[in-house]
Amino acid sequence: MTHLPAGFKAINLDLNTSDQSLRQFIKDESPFQHSEFKDDRVVFYANYVGKGVHTVSYLVSAEHSGQFNLPPTFSAEMYTPEVFGQTGVNVIEIQ
Repeated sequence: MTHLPAGFKAINLDLNTSDQSLRQFIKDESPFQHSEFKDDRVVFYANYVGKGVHTVSYLVSAEHSGQFNLPPTFSAEMYTPEVFGQTGVNVIEIQ
């Protein structure tokens, strides 16, 4: 699950109203088969994720200028939530 900083909106390229030419900027090498785009976060699902580092790519639109907290990305197994990982917190600036 990736929480979006305030000022950002995730772009769901599965919608017919999205600009499909933006797909060229997405690296589609992740093990995730399903995604959900919410107002404040993007959630990815996979049946199996092997050992190692995995990267997810998605696009966002900067909606407001300013400095915003970039919340940590959190990942956990659905049925064994004690197996999890989390990134650090950062600050991002939109000009």
